[in-house]
Amino acid sequence: SPSPTTRTMTPEVDNLFHAFANHRGTLDSRAFAKVCKICDFVDGLLTSVDTELLFARVLRRRGQRHMRLLDFREAFGLVGQRRGLSPAALRAACAFAAAAAGPPAA
Repeated sequence: SPSPTTRTMTPEVDNLFHAFANHRGTLDSRAFAKVCKICDFVDGLLTSVDTELLFARVLRRRGQRHMRLLDFREAFGLVGQRRGLSPAALRAACAFAAAAAGPPAA
């Protein structure tokens, strides 16, 4: 079940996911890392290697290479925990990054 943090930030996280998802509605590890960078989450607290490890951690159960929306919610909750961000701070970062990405590709 989703963490309390993930439940409270779902609309913003969903919008961010859809802004970066490919035509199949998934993200690969490179796209996930890009989202984290655009949100300014990659720094001394969360490195690019950490984003790859979080991506793999979320998908380890299925051995997949692409995240679906529910996987992305879980991964973003872990990013927020890792950085010590409040749900409000995560929502703001997601909203900013989704707006910067523009409308989702059709």
